[in-house]
Amino acid sequence: MDEKELKRLLEKELDALTPSMSEKVRKAPVLKTEEKREKSAHKIDVRPVKRNIRPYIYGAVAAVLVIAIALAVIIPGVFGGGEDVTPTYSAGYLRMDINPSVEIVYDSNNKVTVVKSANSDADVLLSDELRAQLKGMPVDQAAATIADEAGKLGYIEPEEQDALKITVVAGTDKQSEEVASKATAAIENTFMERGIFVAVLAVKENADWLAEQYGTVSGDLKQAVNGVAEKADNYFQQLAEKNQNGLEALRQYYEKEVFEYLKDLLEAECAKISRTRVILHEIKSINDDISEYTGLGWFGGYWETVNDEKWQSDPAMVEKFERMESALKKLYDLREDDITFSSSMGLDTVVGLYDEFVNEDWISGLGNATLDELKGKLDDIVNALKSLNVQITSAIRDAVAFVPSTVEDFLDGTENVINGMRAELSDIYYEYYSEDREEYSREDYDDFYLAIVNEYGSLEAYWNSRQ
Repeated sequence: MDEKELKRLLEKELDALTPSMSEKVRKAPVLKTEEKREKSAHKIDVRPVKRNIRPYIYGAVAAVLVIAIALAVIIPGVFGGGEDVTPTYSAGYLRMDINPSVEIVYDSNNKVTVVKSANSDADVLLSDELRAQLKGMPVDQAAATIADEAGKLGYIEPEEQDALKITVVAGTDKQSEEVASKATAAIENTFMERGIFVAVLAVKENADWLAEQYGTVSGDLKQAVNGVAEKADNYFQQLAEKNQNGLEALRQYYEKEVFEYLKDLLEAECAKISRTRVILHEIKSINDDISEYTGLGWFGGYWETVNDEKWQSDPAMVEKFERMESALKKLYDLREDDITFSSSMGLDTVVGLYDEFVNEDWISGLGNATLDELKGKLDDIVNALKSLNVQITSAIRDAVAFVPSTVEDFLDGTENVINGMRAELSDIYYEYYSEDREEYSREDYDDFYLAIVNEYGSLEAYWNSRQ
């Protein structure tokens, strides 16, 4: 065994004996305002704002990640000697609220058996492929996988400190601590590797809490879990089952959700355009710098000199080329083949188009617009996007004009919208979320937690401040 492997094993043993910093922070008291001011050694930029339930990259209100995991273990067995007893029968329930709200039932081996949507955004998140992937997965890994997938669809803001809540209901404290601890560690590790801060708050609830959510017998976790397992997998299927004779209600559900999705999509795409514009200005600045350095005017920029052997031995020019290549990579990762130019004149034209789009502020007032107002503006927005070679899928546009006339129409229509939104959001956010960042260490995360406690008194107080 080499030194590196020995160190890894020792660290693993220490981790097993030492509670994580997040566990210590979870148990920190909620301080009064006066005490909080005295104890605030330093602040972090964690603004106490109410989370908007839709995914945006930038905006006046930062998106806040919220994950609630409810874990239940059913124990009909007999307790004795004041010790934890292995149950004769066990099952569990896990809920995640990100804003996508996902419900999971897992078996006595903590393996996922069923996955249900608890709201419409969960239908966007839970593709058929992801549902199949989650089946049979350990529940802690499933929690981390769902959170990671949510990031790829824009429900997690990489540039903001996020909050994540775990609510645990279990038959014994030992079982509760084990599942919650593993889920917390799995989620934290996922985001540490991504270079993203996500604070995990764990809260324990009792069996009555879960029973209350589903109107089952007080304290009967088995009934509550079985109730979840018997529901339809998709949120809109659940609505349809409850409204078989209420087509007008289903039409209203459909119109509201399509409207919200379309606004989200336009907001997200425009945010991506704003990010693209920043990179384009960086590229233009580097290109102008190269032109000035070479003294060759407009046609002495990057594209005219990069292959010129005269400049390949010039250290200053090599450094400029490297900066340009880095900026171009960011651009093409973000926009893929949407943007093409080969000269400074072409670059100026593209930058001008993006400046014009952003300055027009196409989505101003979109949040307060009615569906009819949005429909009237939609063609103009789509045409403006088209000038930047950005296409809104026909599935989304067709969905705005569609009116379901039967329950089957309602289900077919919502499925089309969900699939279109998933594809669009993945295209907009995936590269941004998955881009290379420096991995955070455990120490970085501990400092992050301590900064929250210093500022708010506890994670619970921080969480409450953002509601």
